Amino acid sequence: MKSYIAVAIRASLLLFAAVLATADAQAGLAGTAQRLLLQVPPRTGLYYNGKGTGSARNITRRNYFQSRSKADQLRILGASTNATQIIRAACNTSNILDSACIDVLLLALTPPSYSSNNTLDTPLRRAFISPAQDQGMCASCVGFAVTAAAEAAINVYKQQSWRSLGLSEQDFSFCKVLPRVNCAAGASYTEVVTSFTTTPISSWAARSCDRYTGTASSDQDCARAAGCPNQLPAGGSLSWAYAGSALGTMAQVKERIMLSGGVVASMAMTADAFKQLEAYSTGKHGVFSPKDDVEGAPPIMHAVFCYGWWDNATNAEDGWWLCKNSWGTSWGLNGSFNVAYGAAYVMQPDYTFALRVSESLPQVLQRFGQAVANPINAGCLQYSPRQPVRLLQLAYDLTALTALGAKAAVPLSQVLADAVTSNVGRANLSSASRGPFRFCGTYVRPLLRRACLTSPKQLLDALPWSGCGALVGSVCTARCTAVAKGRGYRAVCTLTGNAATWQVTGGCPAAVRGPIKVQAEPTLCVSTQSLVESGQQVVLQTCGGTRNKNQQFVYKKGRLTIQAAGAEWCLGVSDGSTDRGAEIKAGLCDGTANQRWLRDAEGALRPLHALGSCLDVPYNNFSPGVALQLWDCIRSAAQLFWADLVPYVEGRAGIMAVQANTSLCMAAPVLGKEERVELQPCSSSSSSRFIYRTDGSLRLEGGS
Repeated sequence: MKSYIAVAIRASLLLFAAVLATADAQAGLAGTAQRLLLQVPPRTGLYYNGKGTGSARNITRRNYFQSRSKADQLRILGASTNATQIIRAACNTSNILDSACIDVLLLALTPPSYSSNNTLDTPLRRAFISPAQDQGMCASCVGFAVTAAAEAAINVYKQQSWRSLGLSEQDFSFCKVLPRVNCAAGASYTEVVTSFTTTPISSWAARSCDRYTGTASSDQDCARAAGCPNQLPAGGSLSWAYAGSALGTMAQVKERIMLSGGVVASMAMTADAFKQLEAYSTGKHGVFSPKDDVEGAPPIMHAVFCYGWWDNATNAEDGWWLCKNSWGTSWGLNGSFNVAYGAAYVMQPDYTFALRVSESLPQVLQRFGQAVANPINAGCLQYSPRQPVRLLQLAYDLTALTALGAKAAVPLSQVLADAVTSNVGRANLSSASRGPFRFCGTYVRPLLRRACLTSPKQLLDALPWSGCGALVGSVCTARCTAVAKGRGYRAVCTLTGNAATWQVTGGCPAAVRGPIKVQAEPTLCVSTQSLVESGQQVVLQTCGGTRNKNQQFVYKKGRLTIQAAGAEWCLGVSDGSTDRGAEIKAGLCDGTANQRWLRDAEGALRPLHALGSCLDVPYNNFSPGVALQLWDCIRSAAQLFWADLVPYVEGRAGIMAVQANTSLCMAAPVLGKEERVELQPCSSSSSSRFIYRTDGSLRLEGGS
């Protein structure tokens, strides 16, 4: 690496290793506040207590070994395990409020590897982390790390791609945080936490509006930045997780990476170790793991943003953090790097923090209102989220529900224990996001009932899109008037921005007309190449909104239709083929099974004539113009689509009415003897409720 780059990077350190002890001591005696970041060289007489190396270098890793081992044991417990057994296995005590117990429960709900930028890890398949920026010669890495954390927290909160947000490092570092970042001496996390707490940030400029210059902003510059459009989310405010307390354990760090997108962390290195970091350019799995210790030598300090991890399956102490630096995308792994657990004092328990977006009670209720909670036996509720959600997020939402609702707060540890206890035995406890989840505890079950099973507060025939004011979270049974005649679907009062509206959550599609989008990044839409000649090949194209008629589909009895040249075309598999690689085309509707589609609970679209096959993007090539095909269903990102116009059909119980007489339904009235199916008056009894599976079978609800 060229010498001038090394000089520039060194100049960006939070603290210089060479400090004149006598000058600092005199300043301290004079009462001058020292703006020192992290830890200073030993025996310099500086005013602030040292942080960043205040604990042993490997303390978080040593403590993690015990918690992770217990969490691994907990995951393999059988489904019949009760709460007392789980608490004892996790904590070796009956005190569920014990901090060690909470750590184990947290780890049971976190996967062995995770990245907030990997669409296969995030529940809605969003990449939340923006590319690394370059701080240049200014010692502003704290500003860059905190800006990255704020971007991630907002992206997770809004469930949006990193492409939707770019916050200005210049605005934060030199205008918003007080005292402002000093290009020669840097800043400290302590100052930033205090600044956020005493003077909350209510606006933040976009990077495109206030670009980074590498020099301090003048008052006039800050006034101009204040005129930039505010990028902070409406209805939510940035605050520090754990009320500004540092994250003391690796379990808490992992929890915040999953819930906030990432954490701000410090690194303390010797001069030799820092040279290794400068030269970091290893492959995808290369790990920065300096062996030397800073004890006895002035440390070189640096601030980074970490957004993922990897656990070594064969060594409970081994693994690495995935972190983003502030030296541009040409350094390291496109600006990021892997740092070993415990190396370079990373994730110190007194100097690691996370941001979060605070929410109101209606916003928390919204997520529950969009779900369905059904009694499955006398002591449990089954919770089916409309949108994918991790059990860890669900536990925090339930905790917030009591705290925001001014009711007796249920401790997080109690909610975590209930989440683990009720769902233990699942093969994917830590990564499950689709549900249904079970909740059987005496603390959580009443919360879910209040949030999801609220009595209807609207007339039965009310239109679900007529507005619902302050009834956010309430449930309404209504007609799908605009789509089909008849009753029997559910709508929930949902908060969207500052407006509350009824949204259909079961029985009818959420939209009459709309696009079919890939869930992966970048967002592209299923499109016909033209609307002139029947038999057009179907491809991916940049989404064009409602004006692009080539992308506006209508769902009708299993068919995905599009209006073309005065006729109605259907999306279908060419020639009714079931072969791998068969072309997907749009042509005149002919009523055949290859033009009828089912949408499962993850978003895969399956043709009725080949239910083991899915609509597929070849080779995961998400590029405009790529032709779609039929392929074996493998649950990859190439087969998952957003299609709000198409109702989910897999795993949803419902009655099967006779078209000629809708008062009669298919039923299996006598179970356990000579099972038979006959017509009976329609009812909600279990003998009349069937669940459609994507293998084509209809199974009685509650049956095997």
